[in-house]
Amino acid sequence: MRGLLGLAVRGDPAVAHGFAAARDALNQIDPKLPSAVVRCAFNGVIRPRIRYYDPQPDDEARRVDAVARAKRGVDSEVASLCGKADEPQWPRFPESHARPRERLYIITDTVNQRGQRPPAFGAGMKSRGPVVFSPLNPK
Repeated sequence: MRGLLGLAVRGDPAVAHGFAAARDALNQIDPKLPSAVVRCAFNGVIRPRIRYYDPQPDDEARRVDAVARAKRGVDSEVASLCGKADEPQWPRFPESHARPRERLYIITDTVNQRGQRPPAFGAGMKSRGPVVFSPLNPK
């Protein structure tokens, strides 16, 4: 059982597909096992945010903490499945804010910031709403 939960905590998408296919078999072994596998998988995908281009002194400590948190998650699930502890809480995901990789400009008037006119609707293209321009792809 520990090996099964250890696979789940790796965060590998291929393992997730295998568990999805074997969900009914896991449910027959123990009805709490599918939930334990999903909780371990969630613990496995919570990783520290590390800037590889700008290493910080605490990066290695955060990596070690993430591995220890995943191991504690597996240990608590095994204890729960063996009846030695209550069912663990679902992991809390860290807050993250979506950041675009490049700046987008949404132009609703007839001329964009580069002085270009967007293609007229009906001129060989379907109506798509506002035209989005990007500095890296000004089409």
